Amino acid sequence: MIKRATIFATLLAAGFSPWLQAGSLVLGGGAIADLDNDAKPLLQLAYEAEPQDAWWSVQPYGELLVSEHSTSYLGLGLQKAFPLSDHWDWGLGINAGYYHSNDHQLDLGYDVEFRSRLFVDYRLDQQQRVRLEIGHISNAELGDDNPGTEVLLIDWIRAL
Repeated sequence: MIKRATIFATLLAAGFSPWLQAGSLVLGGGAIADLDNDAKPLLQLAYEAEPQDAWWSVQPYGELLVSEHSTSYLGLGLQKAFPLSDHWDWGLGINAGYYHSNDHQLDLGYDVEFRSRLFVDYRLDQQQRVRLEIGHISNAELGDDNPGTEVLLIDWIRAL
């Protein structure tokens, strides 16, 4: 298990190496739960690269989500933000990643999971934003069981 996570983390870092000079650090907290059970606390550490002009301003994005009972998700994906006004943006993102949980309520039935999300950002200044995001983690029917789970996060984002 740890060996697979180490390999995935190495691939994640290698995939982001061209964009690591600029971007933003994302720190968040919230909850993870399926619709039938109580929510569990959730912490997020993420990196979002600068928008890539050659890719229609899409941003590479990597994240680590951690909750109780060894629940974790390490993912790599893309996101796209759309301006609403001078201070507000909305966006969406999708990640693929490795998921593990020792909590039977959060067992998603497979190690490979996808996270889709919608978010709203408020720009505090040129260097900082606050984000509210809601997302869903699912294995897209890759496993025999695909219960999925919901994620709600409030993030603080700081430009590097």
